[in-house]
Amino acid sequence: MNLLREKLSEEIKKLIIHIDSEEFYDMQYSLCKDFAPDMAEYINLEANSTYSKFVAEKKTITVLDNLIEKNINKAKKLNNLFKSYYSKLQDFNFTNSFLRKSYYTIFSLLAQSIISIIMLPIAIYGLINNIFSYKIPVWITRLVKDSQFVCTFRFAIMLFTFTLFYFIQTLVFYFVFKDISITSLYFISLPITGFFSYNYFVSCKKLFSKWEFLYLKLTKNSTFTLLNEEFDKLNYELQNIFENYFKEEF
Repeated sequence: MNLLREKLSEEIKKLIIHIDSEEFYDMQYSLCKDFAPDMAEYINLEANSTYSKFVAEKKTITVLDNLIEKNINKAKKLNNLFKSYYSKLQDFNFTNSFLRKSYYTIFSLLAQSIISIIMLPIAIYGLINNIFSYKIPVWITRLVKDSQFVCTFRFAIMLFTFTLFYFIQTLVFYFVFKDISITSLYFISLPITGFFSYNYFVSCKKLFSKWEFLYLKLTKNSTFTLLNEEFDKLNYELQNIFENYFKEEF
């Protein structure tokens, strides 16, 4: 039975992102996610596909496992650099992708801002018609203590709330306007504008962060400058680790 359990465990590990080390768990997990594109280049994969991303993440974990096993002191130094860098990243509320794509211009951000303002009425329409369908499952699932079941439970509730609210809203709309054609258009608009509204506000949040990023860069904020330096150093260290690993492998 134990042999079967161990074999099953090994087979499952091949299908998931598995990290053995508790001490280096945060570092390995974050780096495998954020630097998967770099690994994809090393192993000649298209980083855009889900499968390629998974393979690149798994390979990054393997490379870091090898580093921990063979050079624990270097692994600890990398971990200290990782903690310092990601701590600053969280303080600014940025993601690693902001540093990877750090070239933002005033003109490009102004253009995005103008487009966002033009699209605002559609986003508000989608927000008003979908907010309760979306928010009620979020409020309910906050009561769920086991985080592993939150997404599944939330999805199940959303299927119910969106169906219920769309039905009620469409029925009320028909009773007000008494026109089946306009009511049909209204019904069709609900999921489309809801999807648009969600992505619109996510994009706006990113746009605000880009403006902040550009402001910090132009004003040469000292902590922000240090963040960039640590990103460059972390990137340099990882490239060396990847390169040395593949030299040994081949």
